[in-house]
Amino acid sequence: MRATKGLRGVITVYVSLVFLLVMSLLAALLETARVYGLRVRLQMASRGGLDSLFSMYSKPLFENFGILMLDESFGYDQPVADAFTNIIRENMKYDLEQNKGMILGRTFQLFDLKFEDLVIAKTIRAVDDGGVYFAQSAIDMMKYRVPASAFTSFTSLLGMYENAEAAKQSIEEGGGAVESEDWNTYVTTAAPETLPATESAPAASETGTEGSIADPGSAETEVPATTEEATTIDYNAEADEAVDKSIIGVVKDFLKGNVLKIYGLKEAEISKGKRNIKEAVSKKHSKDKVSEISEGVMSEAVTDFLFGEYVMEYLLDFQEQKDKEKKNEGQLRYEVEYVLIGKDNDKDNLLGVLNRIYGTRVAFNSFAVLTNPQCQKEAAATASAVIGWTGIVPLVLGVQWLLLETMALAESVLDMRALVDGKKIPLFKSPAQWSVRLSNGVQLLTSGAQSKEMAGGFDYQTYERVLLFFEKNKSKYLQTMDIIEWDMQKSDPGFHMDDCVYAVEIEAQASAGRLFSKMIVLVPTLFLPHSYSFMQKDARSY
Repeated sequence: MRATKGLRGVITVYVSLVFLLVMSLLAALLETARVYGLRVRLQMASRGGLDSLFSMYSKPLFENFGILMLDESFGYDQPVADAFTNIIRENMKYDLEQNKGMILGRTFQLFDLKFEDLVIAKTIRAVDDGGVYFAQSAIDMMKYRVPASAFTSFTSLLGMYENAEAAKQSIEEGGGAVESEDWNTYVTTAAPETLPATESAPAASETGTEGSIADPGSAETEVPATTEEATTIDYNAEADEAVDKSIIGVVKDFLKGNVLKIYGLKEAEISKGKRNIKEAVSKKHSKDKVSEISEGVMSEAVTDFLFGEYVMEYLLDFQEQKDKEKKNEGQLRYEVEYVLIGKDNDKDNLLGVLNRIYGTRVAFNSFAVLTNPQCQKEAAATASAVIGWTGIVPLVLGVQWLLLETMALAESVLDMRALVDGKKIPLFKSPAQWSVRLSNGVQLLTSGAQSKEMAGGFDYQTYERVLLFFEKNKSKYLQTMDIIEWDMQKSDPGFHMDDCVYAVEIEAQASAGRLFSKMIVLVPTLFLPHSYSFMQKDARSY
């Protein structure tokens, strides 16, 4: 009986201990879940703060140029100090401390957090890394604006080089008419009268645009010989005018640097726009290193294509400006040309682009003239007549090549006149599309003639797309930002691309008191934290 009395209350104590253990386990589990929930809430608050900040993008920049960027100056002359930090902080405080300052209406918050601190760890601007972040924003936007059909033009640009390779291969395989001719016959019998007749020379178009060249096979004309009055230099006005209209005038224009006149442009048609670019974005960041947007040959090609489409869509070029009233001559009007050349005046930028296009035309016309039997025969006959008496075949071949190249240069001038006039020119010309011969080249150059437009050819803007595709990324990114900054400053003088932010990285800290851990009575309170401290790193970009 005494032993039984001594065991009274054992079950109660045992059940009490088990109950405490179960409650402590449940409290630990609930506190663990709560800690995870607190972290999630802090993460949501930080992302909400960043979203609130990034919703304040520059609307004028987006509406005018389709670019999503934060303007750190918010329309003022200088960046607003701690503006980003204050915006994120206030939004995070509102999300985390919903009961703060409330006497009535306070609600129980299981995941109540106290905001402690916020630091902007990193800010990525549009101009960083050579403007690659600006370019990324432009390309991301163009992915949704450029239809799939536009990639046809992209593949056609790449196809140009395949055509060039095919032309080169055909020349190598065929050996060309130059090597297959009986040079002994030319050396012994060739004379000026053996030059090909002028029936192959294209006639001036009667129905086409003034100054254009008709279909080479459409008519038979005889090119009139240059008159003595046109080539004799007398010191009077009539003689000077005659010289200007002769091949000598063309050479004079070239030597004087009047290349634009040779291309068919009048001085009055060219913009006088000029601007001081010493403080331009491209000058301030000219030494910055540039990183790549993407990896891989094809993906890089696509990004270059999309950025070129962005420039062509949002910026104006010579073709778009030449028919408009010339206002703001103090500004650069040929914006695409500036992106490609980067000079401080429209004339030099236009000339730089036209010279690049001319070089491209010369390259392809040099291939084309070597596959043109008529041009080869005429050049061979002329070379034999001029230098064949020496009997030195390599010398005759060299003169023939120079004559062929001269025809290619002259043909390229006619092409440039047509491109400037807004026409389309085939990239690789067939013999039927060729205009210039030795017998009519002078007349075509001095009369202001131009190549005839052909369906399926490439126009001036297509060549600009080619040049943009192969332009160095850093140059075209920064110089595009130059144009955007200058245009935005017309309505917002304090706007600067250096103040435009593409991405922000933050570090936020918050704290929370213990809740369920207070129920863990079997663990000494000394070993439990009085509050939890959390740190959240987050980033946001457009």
